[in-house]
Amino acid sequence: MKIVRYLRALSVRLLLLLNLPFSILLLLSYLAPIIPPTSNSYLAILALGFPFLLLANFAWTLFWLFRRKRLFYLPAICILLGFPYFSQTYGLRFSAQQAAPSGFRMMSYNMRYFNTGLYRKEQDWLQEQNRFLAYLRKENPHILAAQECSGRGGASTQRFQDSLAKMGLSYQHLGGGSSLGIFSRYPLINLGQIRFEGSHNGAIFADLIGPKDTFRLYSVHLQSTRLGQDAGEVLKKENLKSLNDKKTQDTYYRIGSKLSNAFELRCIQAQAIAKHASSSPHPVFILGDFNDTPLSYTYRLLVKGRKDSFIEQGSGLGASYAGALPGLRIDYILLPEACKAHNHRLQANAISDHRAVISDCECP
Repeated sequence: MKIVRYLRALSVRLLLLLNLPFSILLLLSYLAPIIPPTSNSYLAILALGFPFLLLANFAWTLFWLFRRKRLFYLPAICILLGFPYFSQTYGLRFSAQQAAPSGFRMMSYNMRYFNTGLYRKEQDWLQEQNRFLAYLRKENPHILAAQECSGRGGASTQRFQDSLAKMGLSYQHLGGGSSLGIFSRYPLINLGQIRFEGSHNGAIFADLIGPKDTFRLYSVHLQSTRLGQDAGEVLKKENLKSLNDKKTQDTYYRIGSKLSNAFELRCIQAQAIAKHASSSPHPVFILGDFNDTPLSYTYRLLVKGRKDSFIEQGSGLGASYAGALPGLRIDYILLPEACKAHNHRLQANAISDHRAVISDCECP
């Protein structure tokens, strides 16, 4: 009997040793929004695994409960400590989205240059551009903050601008890195841009004379990670099975270096936007592709003093990225504290590698 009790106690200790790394890593991921990536980029990379670490700790909680062990407190407490981050990642509202009784419809959309890089024939990429235009007509936004919205050459870009003008989005501001645009039914004044040193990404802004007040709107595209073909290598089964191979280790080291560099640049870029927005004489909206999840220093900087339309009205996972790495919410509509988001929706069927983010907003 003593041997049986000893083996049981030993098995519990061994299982606890398996549980501990998942709980510790989850706790460490909570530090990512607090510590700048310029000081420690490893925490920012770790935070990318937050949904999986959360799921693992939930599984351990159920396991210990099934075994009737008080050790379930360990993963459960780790989960509860990060509940604010959970609410930023997963929306618990499941009621039907309601249209705003008044106000304006806002959209942020990274259009990947209308997918022109995927086609050689003019008729093919013009047809692809028409798909984007058809979707925009269907959604009928009052304000569109676009990223990567230029076509193949000046003629196709002008065609896109003219088409939006016919939809009523006749006030337009284009510029900045990675082809940014603000398209509005309301007059735009004080147009400008924020340049990011050593980067093709950027931000543009304009003061928009709305139905009730004037506010400042930013369309931003923070540093792209530029994983390229490496994006498909992250979760590749062959790599996960050969972690001891030098070739696999070199692949993950290269991916880690790209991620680390991008996190650091986004931190600096977000600081520049936050500083610029702090001097605005008007309430500030920030829309765009942050290339960072809510569990990031970048997001924390930009959302400070503002509301996130997803947190206000979103449901489910809210994943806006439709590329090789699934489940990432990296596109946002941030609105002033005094304003209200009546809903938050994602484009149902992705055309780009991002889904458009839409919210009907109302300001006093």
